[in-house]
Amino acid sequence: MGWSQSALNYLFREPNIFFNSITGKKRDVRLSLRASNFLLGTILSGMSLPAVITETWFGRGGTLIVSASRIT
Repeated sequence: MGWSQSALNYLFREPNIFFNSITGKKRDVRLSLRASNFLLGTILSGMSLPAVITETWFGRGGTLIVSASRIT
């Protein structure tokens, strides 16, 4: 998802349209722009799947996990 959204943010002026579409966030964006972002985002996500699997296999994924605890 991150790879796809980053590529779409590079291609389109309005950021995060694909992410907002799949998470249900409402934005005032033309239907044609939402549809093109959704279509391209889906295609890019499928194309990036081998890279995501490879980086996950080697423990080099793009996901950051943060853990916090209260110090008493």
